[in-house]
Amino acid sequence: MNTLQKLASINPACRALDPSEEVLDERARTDLATILATPRAAPKGLRWLPRPAMRPRWVAVAASVVVIVVAALAWSGLGRTPAPAFAVTPPPLAIQQQPGLATDEAWQRLIGAAQGSTEGGSVRGRVAWTEWSLWTRVDDNLVTSAIVPVAVQRTPTAAGTIRQVKRWATPWIADGAPATVENVHPGEVVSEGELEFNGPFTEQPPTDAGAMGAYLSVGHPIAAQGTPEAIVAVEDLNFDWSLGREARISVLQYLRQQPGLTFAGITRDRLHREGWAFAIQSDHGGLPVVQTVVFDPLDGRLLDVEEMLTTNPGKLNVAVPAVISYTAFH
Repeated sequence: MNTLQKLASINPACRALDPSEEVLDERARTDLATILATPRAAPKGLRWLPRPAMRPRWVAVAASVVVIVVAALAWSGLGRTPAPAFAVTPPPLAIQQQPGLATDEAWQRLIGAAQGSTEGGSVRGRVAWTEWSLWTRVDDNLVTSAIVPVAVQRTPTAAGTIRQVKRWATPWIADGAPATVENVHPGEVVSEGELEFNGPFTEQPPTDAGAMGAYLSVGHPIAAQGTPEAIVAVEDLNFDWSLGREARISVLQYLRQQPGLTFAGITRDRLHREGWAFAIQSDHGGLPVVQTVVFDPLDGRLLDVEEMLTTNPGKLNVAVPAVISYTAFH
């Protein structure tokens, strides 16, 4: 499920994100029904910093003047309720194009880098990442005034479960300056607990590109939704596994075969790491989006997955182009 579908599952008002009112596939509608039927527990003690109450400045203004102003606004059509301010979203990644480097050659270089790395096999559940999306909530309220990332750490336990701890990262605003949100303290635990490892990727990741395609298709309708869903599957795989050298190679080989995923250039990600970016534009989730995946050019490791609305925000309160989610793997 991509970010637009998650938005719809969390907030029924966002179910129809564009004028067509038909933006979600059958899988998303099923997810929506399931989630709405399940009570959601919000983190305790976390609240938005309330807006200060507006104090009247001109208490001595004559009532007749107020009446005249209101009448003039109504007559002129300017008295409509103003649109709310746009939600704060991260700036798009700055990607430097490489005109002399074709997509196929870029994939081949990444695969070669992965082949030259020395890491061993894949490890289940030992992963960490920082994430943000437009549906990030604090005390069940959507964040609109700042970007509030969450750092996630997963470690395997002796009992075969996965220990997951989520902590607040540093909130920030679009120019990169730190922001303050009441009761959001960087490093403070948001939630913690143990997870059963029962998702689609319970088996060891394969080391063959053909087998990787079948493996990723479990729980992900790649055959029906194509490359955009393949990206979702690869991201989900990296949530569950720290991929070893052979598995990374097979993922790169598999993505290389997916149509439309082209080399965009070299970028520096949200964690200030240099990476090679590949992107595809689609309407996956119902609105025009660009999905970007960023890889480490030294070992072919997945660094980032980002999603950005391009031309039509639908009913989302953002100014396009607008990044609506990012995941930065550590």
